[in-house]
Amino acid sequence: MSQETGPQPPDETPFLLPEISPQEAHGTGEPVSAAFGGTKPLIPTRDRIRETMQWATVAGAAYMILIGIAIAMRGGVAGDILTASFNVLPIALIGFLAYLGTKRQWAMVLACLWFGMMVLAVLSIPPAIAVTLAAIAATVKDQPGAPAHVVAFTTPFGIVQLMLLVIWSVLGLIAAIAPLIPSVRSWVAQQLPLDDQSPVNAFALSLVCCFTVVGLGQLIGTGGRPVLLTVIQARPELVKELMEQNLLAAMVYGLGWTILGVMLVVGFPVVRSAPEALVRLGLVRPTLRQVLGGLLLAGAMVGVVTALDPVITMVWKFFGWPMTDSKAFSQLLAPAMTPLGAVILGVTAGVGEELMIRGALQPRLGMVLPNLCFTGLHAFQYGFDGLLVVFLIGMVLAVVRARTNTTTAAVVHGSYDFILVMISVLTGKH
Repeated sequence: MSQETGPQPPDETPFLLPEISPQEAHGTGEPVSAAFGGTKPLIPTRDRIRETMQWATVAGAAYMILIGIAIAMRGGVAGDILTASFNVLPIALIGFLAYLGTKRQWAMVLACLWFGMMVLAVLSIPPAIAVTLAAIAATVKDQPGAPAHVVAFTTPFGIVQLMLLVIWSVLGLIAAIAPLIPSVRSWVAQQLPLDDQSPVNAFALSLVCCFTVVGLGQLIGTGGRPVLLTVIQARPELVKELMEQNLLAAMVYGLGWTILGVMLVVGFPVVRSAPEALVRLGLVRPTLRQVLGGLLLAGAMVGVVTALDPVITMVWKFFGWPMTDSKAFSQLLAPAMTPLGAVILGVTAGVGEELMIRGALQPRLGMVLPNLCFTGLHAFQYGFDGLLVVFLIGMVLAVVRARTNTTTAAVVHGSYDFILVMISVLTGKH
């Protein structure tokens, strides 16, 4: 991998790789591809391909063994670990196959097929939500105290509203196809640090656009009421089931898979070693100043959001817009509403989400588009009042990533989440 000759910034010391360009460490570019002014394209050598195939064979065999153990045990720890992998590994496999496909045509064919399956899976979300809400509404419509907005889905207007959710699948399909058109991708590359000739970048742009449209669209389609909270409101007995599940362990398992997944997405082990992948993600050792600054910034963000919340509430009530049900949201996260839960939620959400959004995507797709995707992914548990805060927080984290590194952004994000949960725990507002 080629490297620039400029001196290493004093506040950017990678964990494992002592020499790396400022662009990679800061996330403003990656001068290892000829498309970005480098001298060596990201093309794997024969030795790297051979090593990759050996690694993939071993990893694939281990994963199959894990599946077998999970099936045999019918759940348990092995089943929980396997289930956690489904959140990120299927998407990461696209990047792995696409990188491998630069030397192996069969791998690129598999990448395209798997990519198509993942897009179809995302597009199935709005119809699945429509069916779920219709079934729940039919179940609770005759029960006393059933939420009015849930019962409304049994009316002719409500049924039509649910049917119209399919429109967002169509729009999501358009959003997924458009970035695959060379002329569209070429135009986007003029606006963003994107390699329009890279299949990995094309897949990433397509999936991000699709996730964003479907995520935000389904919330519009349900009238601004997030589906997860609607389910909790209509079926309060599910809270007990949530409390019986080991949500905290699932968060830890998910973080492990997320770290592996994002490393695959940025080219490990096909074109990058593990240390190089970590640096590409911006996971570098922060300075004391960055850590302290991140902690102070997180505290300031909590103060600003606390002050902003009444203003948002006033505006939403003035226009009569539906707001996020704070009680249902707290019930959704009830297993994490403890001091230990605050720590685990802060670490897993801070590190995991920052690696995905600010670490892997931002250096290629800029600050705004990944943050819109980040916001859309939260649209299943937040209404638009909550999403406004999520977007603003995400933009702050994007600036932190651009000016420092992903590690510092994770410190800010994790500390922010930790403080919010601890406030809820100490005040009893959960």
